[in-house]
Amino acid sequence: MRRVFRVLIVMALVSGLAWAQGVVSPPDFPQEVQDLEALHDQGQYVKVYEEGLKRGTLWGYIIASYAATNYARYQAQDRERKAWFDRAADAARKAIALDSREPKAHFALGQALGRYVQYAGLFTQALLVNQIRASFTKAIELDPLFPDPYIGMGLWHAEGVHRNICLIFGCRRDQVQVYMRKAESLRDRSKRAILGYVDGLYANLLIRDLAEARRIADIVQTLTPRTAEDRYEMERGKGLLEELKKLEAGR
Repeated sequence: MRRVFRVLIVMALVSGLAWAQGVVSPPDFPQEVQDLEALHDQGQYVKVYEEGLKRGTLWGYIIASYAATNYARYQAQDRERKAWFDRAADAARKAIALDSREPKAHFALGQALGRYVQYAGLFTQALLVNQIRASFTKAIELDPLFPDPYIGMGLWHAEGVHRNICLIFGCRRDQVQVYMRKAESLRDRSKRAILGYVDGLYANLLIRDLAEARRIADIVQTLTPRTAEDRYEMERGKGLLEELKKLEAGR
């Protein structure tokens, strides 16, 4: 009995330590690409992209798409970004061609197009808006417990409200919180918790929900970065926090 009790104490201590350090979740990718996921966590995005494409498998293409998107977001020169987001979308399409039932493939396409649209012409933008929503919606349909596409949908609604295009595309201000809170409730199912919270902060700044933005900003400041993406996002979060302070001061 004493031995069992000691085991329970150790388990509790480990659990408490994990909670204190932030969200602890399993790898986002299967064993077959965990070597590439480790490089991705280190920020070696170009290497992961190139190696993922070489493998020519479903998960090789998916992690290649993630890596291309992150390289464009965090490391590329501005003149490179459009081409890298296009590469990310192309890799995601190749993954979907191999298995159209894999939710992460559809999410990868949605996040790539969501960034690419910023660099497209007006006609292309109009076409892509619905494709982005369809990609995130399909990912949610295939796996309702996958948090990342809920973040994508929250951003989709927030961007639409901010750009005043809701009469055309059907975005709604109230849906930002619906999707972001759903993602938050599932945050332990993805290692990208910091990205999710920073995106939530950004989305609420777009729609000028300062109370919700403050709530999320306070959470962001307690999180511990573990990956290169986390560190980039914490820096992005600092900039958004300064923007929030200015808006709060101006009320």
